[in-house]
Amino acid sequence: MEGTLKLKREIYLDIDTLSLLIDKIFESAEQRGSLIIDFYNVKFIDACYIPIFKALTGLTNIKFKKSSEPKVNKYILEQDGQKLARDTVYPMKISRDLQHISFQTKELIEYLKLYLNDEETGKYIAFILQELVSNIFDHSGSLIGAIINGQVYPNRKIGNTTGYVQLTVLDTGVGFKETLSRNYSLNNEIEAINKAIERNVTGATKEGIYGTINNVGFGLYAIKEFIKYLRGRMIIVSNNGLVQFTGTGKENPTITTIPKQLKFGWKGSIVIIEVPMDTLQYYEFDVLMELIRKDDTNDFELENFEDLFEDF
Repeated sequence: MEGTLKLKREIYLDIDTLSLLIDKIFESAEQRGSLIIDFYNVKFIDACYIPIFKALTGLTNIKFKKSSEPKVNKYILEQDGQKLARDTVYPMKISRDLQHISFQTKELIEYLKLYLNDEETGKYIAFILQELVSNIFDHSGSLIGAIINGQVYPNRKIGNTTGYVQLTVLDTGVGFKETLSRNYSLNNEIEAINKAIERNVTGATKEGIYGTINNVGFGLYAIKEFIKYLRGRMIIVSNNGLVQFTGTGKENPTITTIPKQLKFGWKGSIVIIEVPMDTLQYYEFDVLMELIRKDDTNDFELENFEDLFEDF
């Protein structure tokens, strides 16, 4: 019997909405075998949800009912790469190997260049995407590869801050716990997520994207530190575990975490990152990277990474 999930009028990124949506989708799909996701009443949806719906079409028997609002349907088509995207949208791309991600990183920055018009911002975005996607190909076993997208919200206001960059990377692989259990003893996905952001923690048994085994275990830790210093937010979902990390900014850089257990959960991992546009000007990329790694005993090299910017 086919089930229906009616979406609410406005769907913003928060951990309660994200976890509820994932659980309802997989609960309905498991209990009823097929599901209609009803967008009819939707007037706004955050970009990070579109790759989730895209991936679901390959995981379960999912159908979609269009919104009554033409601009919502147009936006979803833009995100799905079926229409010419506006200058705030980088439409979803599926990366199936590491050879594509350098091109897609440059392409993303080109799409959003009206708002991301400096090389330092591009370096942050490139590092984040390179690290997250390489982790998927190195460890996850995702059959669909990695789905990525990006969105600039120049007018989004949260507190005293206006303007945000949002990046989403997801897969349908094994998740954090199974990957890290190769090297660590872990009880659940939330524990695995928190372990993954520690310095020098890795599930790798081979060289990383920077060419030496000494460099693995740095990328996700560095991204977490970006979040801390740039007053950003990162949400990681791995199977039935979710953790939100929120940074306080450069004046007193700390991280607060909120864990959440999902009933059904995602089949793989999702990483969503949001950073205020103004805080991306706080530090030059190399300066913050040096600050992050100053206590690291590994000789971390960025030569391959810098090649991404030879044409900038």
